[in-house]
Amino acid sequence: MDWFTSIVGLKDKSLPKILNIFGIIISVTVTSLIGAVIPAFIVASYIFGVTALVIYRDFYA
Repeated sequence: MDWFTSIVGLKDKSLPKILNIFGIIISVTVTSLIGAVIPAFIVASYIFGVTALVIYRDFYA
């Protein structure tokens, strides 16, 4: 890690804080993405199922 800190020009104490902040941001982003994708997927599959049912009823009823 010494070459990395010398390239970035940071002291050893400030680097873990920055990495920690990045980790928090990444985890929050991933959780919010998952939290947004799952309900959207459920709603989309529900709409698709209802639409397919209506089309099926119209054609074969």
